[in-house]
Amino acid sequence: MVAAPASETTLKMSKDVISYLAGRLQLSYEETLILITNILQDTLDWTIIDVEAWIKEFVPKRTGQLQDNLLLNLQSSFIKNKTMIRLVLKTFIDYAGDVNAYSDAQVQHNATWFEHSGARAYAYYGGHHGPIFLDDPEAVGGFMSKLQEFAKGRCLFNLTKAQMKFMGSRFGGKYQSAFEQMAGL
Repeated sequence: MVAAPASETTLKMSKDVISYLAGRLQLSYEETLILITNILQDTLDWTIIDVEAWIKEFVPKRTGQLQDNLLLNLQSSFIKNKTMIRLVLKTFIDYAGDVNAYSDAQVQHNATWFEHSGARAYAYYGGHHGPIFLDDPEAVGGFMSKLQEFAKGRCLFNLTKAQMKFMGSRFGGKYQSAFEQMAGL
């Protein structure tokens, strides 16, 4: 059995960067911290919405247990110390590592009652078992690395969107480098 995949993506801003932004924006340190917290909160909220949609579409869903667990853990993402986003992408499902190792062809099913081997599809979930209908044409193999890549990209996109919302377009890309430092780019 392959170990269950887990990841936490973190965006962090140092005190030096906050002080730099405070001076450039002509705000107090506390006002800048509130601004950054608001930007990070919107970034986190929008990223969770985007990642939830990705999980529902692309993570293999035979019974839905894997998707449900990923979504539950995603909801535990948070902002730490007003300057850091902690995006939780992990699952406690014991077979997740095996499913993650499958190829696209092994996890995709188009409206069928049968496995790729020709055997009848059965599932054991929540103390119940029985035949199941498989309809998951968009599932991807190696879903965890693709999920992490998607989440990072959406987090950076949403960070820019939130920055524009709170700082306005009049700043343009003037402070982009500070936020890129925060993202570790």
